[in-house]
Amino acid sequence: MNDVGVKAIWGTESHDFSIAMTKITGPAKVLQFTGNSSLGCCLTEESTKPGGQLHYTFQTEPQEFQRSGSTAKGVLALLTPLLPHPPTKSVMFVGDDATGQYLSSHYVLAVKAEGQQTDLIKYPPDTKDFTPLLTRAKALNPDIVHFWYNGDSTLIAYPQAVQLNVAPAYFLFGTDPGVWRERGLKSSAPITLSCVPVCWGAPPFQAAKDYFDRYFAMGAVKGVQSSVSLLYYDYVHWY
Repeated sequence: MNDVGVKAIWGTESHDFSIAMTKITGPAKVLQFTGNSSLGCCLTEESTKPGGQLHYTFQTEPQEFQRSGSTAKGVLALLTPLLPHPPTKSVMFVGDDATGQYLSSHYVLAVKAEGQQTDLIKYPPDTKDFTPLLTRAKALNPDIVHFWYNGDSTLIAYPQAVQLNVAPAYFLFGTDPGVWRERGLKSSAPITLSCVPVCWGAPPFQAAKDYFDRYFAMGAVKGVQSSVSLLYYDYVHWY
């Protein structure tokens, strides 16, 4: 930043790095735009006031307890009518890194607040064979398994879960319906998907659809993280 003369940084979208970055961007008075809800722990009235250590830091997503709360409500509202009985037990399946630990801590509470008995199973971030952990999850007799948060890992773990018949329903966080469609994926069990901030495979309003049409026309890959690019589009205009 000092050598190049950076005035603003957009990102990172990895939760565990955003807070560390503020230790550099703050003293240098460099604007930092990031969607990461982990900054909710630190962006206080005191820290963001003029002269405060985080005065130049901007979080562009809701606080995590808000996002987790609305997500849990949505998942249960969508999946409950598709199950033979109202769900009472959930298992969280989450990558065991700083981001997964932070996000799941809020989501577990959100699901419990919806009346669910909840268990948390963490997996090493580089896991490819999820069979032992999914077998453990199945032994807990969950009504819903919530794959939270890494979309790439989820698309490896989820087919293994279906083969093992771990649960009667699933929630896949960070998995775009566009990716599901492009890869020709199938499910024998009810699922619901969600993205951040909106799904490129099912944009909910015209402005988002127009953006993604332009984005992919320029050669962008239709991947798991493509929806996150919309955050950066907003950063440009806010800057």
